[in-house]
Amino acid sequence: MLALGALATGCGSNPDAHPHSRFSPQPIATSQVPLSENSSLVLVDDQTACVIVSYEFQVHCVDRSTRTVSEFGREGEGPGEFQF
Repeated sequence: MLALGALATGCGSNPDAHPHSRFSPQPIATSQVPLSENSSLVLVDDQTACVIVSYEFQVHCVDRSTRTVSEFGREGEGPGEFQF
């Protein structure tokens, strides 16, 4: 217990550190993954297409210029929520 207390008191003791400094993450690996496990696409009208983004439990809709028109959904079992 004493060792843990000594370790905790040493954290953040750098007097030169800015209190709101930001951590800059560095990539350690990359992987090519598809946008979705589902390759289906829904054409809402002649200007809008929607696709399921499986890894985010969302549906993204874009226009012909690939600008996001809307996105909806989240993980869950209720209205507007997806399990898979």
